Parts: sequence; C-alpha cells; structure tokens
Amino acid sequence: MSDTAPNSENKPRVSLIIPCHNEARTLPRTLEAVSRQRYPDFEVIIIDDGSTDDTAVIAGRFNDFTVIRHETNRGLSYAYNTGINASTGEIIGTLHADCIPQSDLWIETCIRHFVNPEIGIVGSPFIIPDETDMDFIKTIFMYVLRADSERTAVQETSPREISYISGKCDFYRGSVLREIGGFRPLSRVAGEDKDLSLRFRKRGFKILLEPHAPVIHLYGSHQQGLFANWAKAIQYGEVIRVLFRLHGTIHSRDVLANIILTVGSAISLLSIPFTGSTLPLFAMICLLLIKNCYKARVLLGKRHGVLLFAAAMPIGCIDNILMGAGVLKGPRAMGEKVP
Repeated sequence: MSDTAPNSENKPRVSLIIPCHNEARTLPRTLEAVSRQRYPDFEVIIIDDGSTDDTAVIAGRFNDFTVIRHETNRGLSYAYNTGINASTGEIIGTLHADCIPQSDLWIETCIRHFVNPEIGIVGSPFIIPDETDMDFIKTIFMYVLRADSERTAVQETSPREISYISGKCDFYRGSVLREIGGFRPLSRVAGEDKDLSLRFRKRGFKILLEPHAPVIHLYGSHQQGLFANWAKAIQYGEVIRVLFRLHGTIHSRDVLANIILTVGSAISLLSIPFTGSTLPLFAMICLLLIKNCYKARVLLGKRHGVLLFAAAMPIGCIDNILMGAGVLKGPRAMGEKVP
C-alpha cells in the first residue's frame, strides 16, 4: 500500500455520490437525511441515470447539491464513475437513493477510520425499515430472500473487519478508487460491490463495518414487485459467474447452495425418464424448502407472520433456482463484456 492517510487534524473533503434511476418515491427522504449531515466539508453529486419520473425535479430542489444527468439509463457502475470523475473529495462515499442515514453524524462516524492507512473502505450496516414502509412482497424479500446479513451489526459495540461491502452506503479511499478506475460495469444493478471489495483487498487494504452508522434500506425502483425481484435473481446469478471468472471465488455459501440445488434439481428432473423414480427430485425440493424454512423463520414474529412464512416457501424456492440458473447461464448471456 502506498497511499497516505488523511490528515487527522484537518477534516478530509468528502464527495458523496448518489445514483438515481426513477427514484422519485424514495429520493426525498434520502436527500433530506444527507442535507442534515453535520460534517464540515462535503459535496453531494446526484447522478440522474436516465430517469423518466420526477427524480430530476426532486434533486433540483436541493440547491447545494450538484446534479448530473445521463440522457439514457447506463447502469449503476457508469453512474458511480460519472460521479467519481466529477468529485473533488479525498474520501468518496456512495449512497443509494433508497437508503436513509439514521444519524446526522453518519459521514463523520464513518470517515474517521481513514486515519488508519490500512483502511480502504468503510461500510455502513443497512437495516430493514418499519413494516409500514413495506408491502407483502418487499417483506418477504427483505427478511428472507435478500436477507439483511447486517441487521445484527447495529447491536455490536465496535467496528469489525469484513470481506465484502453491501454496495449501498460505503466510503472509499479516493486515491485508490480513482487509481483502479472506479467501478467495473459487470451488470446494470449488481456485482460491482463484491468486485470492488476484492480489488481493494488484493491491494492489501482492509474493509471495516461501522455499526454506529446505520442506514435504512427502503428498496428502490428496480426491486418493486415479484417479477422484478426474480429478474434480479437471474442477473445476480450471472454476475456471480463473472466474479468467479475474474477472481476465482464464490463469495457466498448461500449462493453456492443455490447453485448446487439448481444443478441437483435439473439432474433429478432429467433422470426421471431413465430411472422411473421421482425420489431424487423430491429430495431436492425438500432441501429447497428446508433452506427457505430456516431463512424465513424470522417472519413468524411479524404481523401476518404465518401467511408471510407460507408465501415465502414457493417464492423462495423459485428465487433460489433462478439465481442458480443465472450462474449456469453465465456472463455471455448478459451481453456484457467482462473487463
């Protein structure tokens, strides 16, 4: 590592990049929370990535923030990189337009760790919103299928080193982020966070999770409804294949389980005409149900918990299979070049 730490006496300038694509529903709450930050030296760069709703109008109401517009939707990584190119900060932060910092010291709490030259990224834990902010499908996906692995982090007393960021609310050592060329466009909405984590770690930098700087994740425009979430499962699977080609690792045991269950189910189904037995397929279905029962158990303590739990079973099984299928489908089907 050759980078120097920010001056511990003078606050380093922070550039906060907020990518948006049709986020008029959640953007006001995000920008209001950002405008309340008490950090003395930060700029906000909003990237309107080809929105067709009132995103640009809402962003324009915040006069102190810079708004840059893409005429067409280019995807999350391109939006980030546009912001990076326009940024002036020593530390670069990224915040999704559906994420709300819960403290006006969110920036301050996170960037203080960069006085340590070994720290390359500091992440915030994102937490699940109140049930009144979520419909039936959001509840299932937030609590189960896209289970918030960081929801217990806010109960911790001190920062801890982690392997991967969430990609929704993080701060980066700017010189390193610019040196490696920013975010690689592996897909439109997924994978850039895991890729960037691995690239920083390969350069010897550590990633911290700061439990005292949580944000609420509301779920944005690309995650509205059942089919949108299932479409993202396929794309996420495709990106996992790209990440494996680039780095030679599967970053999640849950993802690995989905791959095994998808392959096992396909083999079991295709073997029926030859073996005359449905037992292997039945076993695969049982394993899928057991996996989702374990993840969905948290729903039983929620309002309408039994109904949510029952609905999570078939929805979860399909989601797992689609993610596994996305991995098998692979990056060529994405129409994207692997950098």
